[in-house]
Amino acid sequence: MLTVDYERLGVHPGDRVLDLGCGFGRHAYQAARLDAHVVAFDFGADEVRSVRDTFGAMADAGELLLAAIRQAVYNRSLPLATRDLTITWSTLGNSAGPVGAASLAIDEVFAPEAMRAWLATGTPAEGLLHSRQS
Repeated sequence: MLTVDYERLGVHPGDRVLDLGCGFGRHAYQAARLDAHVVAFDFGADEVRSVRDTFGAMADAGELLLAAIRQAVYNRSLPLATRDLTITWSTLGNSAGPVGAASLAIDEVFAPEAMRAWLATGTPAEGLLHSRQS
């Protein structure tokens, strides 16, 4: 259970959060999920180890990478452009890269200018070469 309302505090991506007396890190973890830079401190060695392990598991799961990607996108974009933008993991899993590459290739081969050149030259390879030169 969180006893801190991060929305009310106005924590935004890139903000710095210091969690003194972090215990087992539930507040530090939530701040990190909000893309804040977190320093968690506690006098209890077991608690600090637990927080370190939790953040290590987050890193292994890619949570911190995704948080960094969100922060980079939001920092480089206009607020209205990203107001409804949600950045999440792909549901395609390990096939996301090949599916994305195939999609880009299909878009390139069947682009209108490539199709016109393809029809004019009779081959897709020649069509792609001519469409890029014009």
